Amino acid sequence: MAINFAKQLSMSGYTVVSGLAIGIDSYAHIGAMLGISKTIAILPCGLKNIYPKENRELYTQIIENDGLILSEYDSNIEITQKNFRERNRLIAGISEGILIVEGSYRSGTSITAEYGRKNKREIFCIPQSLDSKTSYTTNYLIKQGNNIVTNINDIIDILENNTNKKTRSKIKIEKNLLEVYKKKFSKKGEKINEIETSIVKKYPLYKYIKYTPINIEELVKKSKENISEINYQLTMLTIDKYIKELPNKSYIRNDIKIE
Repeated sequence: MAINFAKQLSMSGYTVVSGLAIGIDSYAHIGAMLGISKTIAILPCGLKNIYPKENRELYTQIIENDGLILSEYDSNIEITQKNFRERNRLIAGISEGILIVEGSYRSGTSITAEYGRKNKREIFCIPQSLDSKTSYTTNYLIKQGNNIVTNINDIIDILENNTNKKTRSKIKIEKNLLEVYKKKFSKKGEKINEIETSIVKKYPLYKYIKYTPINIEELVKKSKENISEINYQLTMLTIDKYIKELPNKSYIRNDIKIE
């Protein structure tokens, strides 16, 4: 469940944050790297004392996949029991929401959830069998009125709804700023439109590639071009740096730079 949810959230553009521990944390980081977004690992120790040692390879893989390793401790600080609580505080603090996959009675997971509650973060819980020793935290939090989830859409719908509420509250403040922005950058926007139009004339496939990933199967359906023509245009657009190929063989637009 941890791998599947992390991968699907990553494929939807969300960054997955966890603590590099053995078990659920590891699976969360691995799932995120199977997607297209980044993952962040927050350590309960200094960067020269990676904990747990068994996850040194995972630590390296996160860095190699453009992820981020964070620690609030000096490099040589070793692990102590209280550091876990402090680490969980940071995980809750930098996240929009907290997904609880499992947790036994008095586990560190419940501490993270409590920090999340105090910081008004959404708490999401995957329900578990009552026969499982690790079901206590998830089922207890569900009883307390937190969000029960069975797929990533349950998470995304709530997070996006929260974002929309925040956006609506800022409209009055930003209205005047938007007018200033329009006046200042309207000429730049016109120039970008001209460039995009010229790209589409040369490579029609470009109009179907936006700032969210699209794979070749979707491009075939939308463009109705044959696969050889699609591969040619994708190659040329990539060479000209108008688009970028992602690790899962999907494509996304690059920003157009105006001198």
